[in-house]
Amino acid sequence: MLDAALHIGDDVRMFRRDQLLVIYTADGNKITYNGSTIGHGTFANLPRDFADRIDGAYKIGPDVRLFRDNRLIVVDVEDSNRITYDGHIKDHGTYNRLPDEVAHDIDDVIQIGPDTRIFKGDRLVVINVRDDNAITYDGPITGHGTFSHLPEDFSGGFDAVHTVGNDVRIFKGNRLVVINYADGNKITFDDRAKNHGTYRNVPSGWLD
Repeated sequence: MLDAALHIGDDVRMFRRDQLLVIYTADGNKITYNGSTIGHGTFANLPRDFADRIDGAYKIGPDVRLFRDNRLIVVDVEDSNRITYDGHIKDHGTYNRLPDEVAHDIDDVIQIGPDTRIFKGDRLVVINVRDDNAITYDGPITGHGTFSHLPEDFSGGFDAVHTVGNDVRIFKGNRLVVINYADGNKITFDDRAKNHGTYRNVPSGWLD
């Protein structure tokens, strides 16, 4: 199963243990990379003891931010994939107000507008990066408007979450739920992940 996923340009990048899978969505959802995480140029500078399992990943500005346990590494993808931060999650300005019990072993993170949304178990914490990193929501995932239509049996403990356009795509086991947050937070897909066009070429074991 997945550990984390993120969307960069035309790529969907998926992490599983020490492996990375890249889907190129602009050309038939072809798999353009399937190998070790540190074997991919973006992540070549990651410490090996960090890259063998990524808990969460997302992109904000030039940064790809990667989480493992209570540690955060920031990769500047516009500056030769240089590591610009490697330390505790809460020691980074964006997350210094994050509750201690959320600041480790997260499930995944996404960015929508000014909101950094952090998932852990059935809990969601939202940080507004344009308002001095204020926490604007801290509660059940399904208590937040974007996720209020999630099925009762799909309300937390997610394997990975990533965005594409107006979609929030949420993975748990072999199931994918897609929310269109620009259209009343409607659920536009709820089925096996492999039945969604983007992921039809994903090898066995990644989404099974």
